[in-house]
Amino acid sequence: MNELFNSDLPTNTFAERLKKARAMVGVSQESLAKLSGLSRSTINELEAGYRDNITRETLLKLISVLEKDIICDDYLSYILNQEKNIDLLITTYGIEKLSAILKCHHSSIYRWKVFKYQLPKDKYILIKKLYQD
Repeated sequence: MNELFNSDLPTNTFAERLKKARAMVGVSQESLAKLSGLSRSTINELEAGYRDNITRETLLKLISVLEKDIICDDYLSYILNQEKNIDLLITTYGIEKLSAILKCHHSSIYRWKVFKYQLPKDKYILIKKLYQD
């Protein structure tokens, strides 16, 4: 019965996917906070949609408890493998061409590659277009 109910929950936003994943596991926000190592207020803010920019660190903590396939959209899945994905792009296009495509300095690309910074969503959209062409 619980599975039937949970299958009807919306999943358009990260907040909705997080609520659904938590409901499917059957844990409270407080329990999820303890199990993931995040604060209850962080869980609450994520589920309320107050936080749009989810860091890889937070995402890794959440998927240590919840179902990755429910929580992650394409962008978040890309972020989980950012180093490998950026390395593949550099190999395919070269750093200079990739810099031009993404409209950024090559040093930013190297920082994304070593995960010094998380790839911004607008740059992910440009990358996604490369695969669609």
